[in-house]
Amino acid sequence: MNVAVVPVPIGRVEGCTASHADDLLAVEEALEIRLGGRSLTITMRTPGNDFELAAGFLHSEGMLQDISQIRRMGRPSDGSMDVVVVELDGEPRAPVQAQRNFVMTSACGVCGKASLQDLEANTCPILPPDDIQLSPEIIHGLPDSLRSAGPLAYLSSGGLAKRGNDVR
Repeated sequence: MNVAVVPVPIGRVEGCTASHADDLLAVEEALEIRLGGRSLTITMRTPGNDFELAAGFLHSEGMLQDISQIRRMGRPSDGSMDVVVVELDGEPRAPVQAQRNFVMTSACGVCGKASLQDLEANTCPILPPDDIQLSPEIIHGLPDSLRSAGPLAYLSSGGLAKRGNDVR
């Protein structure tokens, strides 16, 4: 069974005090959407509402106009919870491309792949948990360090708009 959130240990800094606590983290997993027996795409999602996500994707891509066009939607015969198989009545409104066009992003690389097998070619090692210790003074000093590195570093980190040569 897929879980939407998991507890994780975190380090928390409040003022000059550091502590350890548990927090909840939203889970993200790949979901493969198949149209009939053919892998169409995969996307990242928080598990749950997979059928609604698949139907919405097909609608937004112009492959179906109305939910009544969906003959059947379910999991594959192997029971995988990370795959949704959609069968339509008739052909999709828009032709299914053999390969999707890609937009370059700084994302993790999952979205836009055609199937879960495509992910296996680019597996990243899972790093072991560590016990990195940062003092509150280091954390509180990071904004000033970033500002002193220059306006581009500050702006690319989500800083406020640049006005002339002054970054605010």
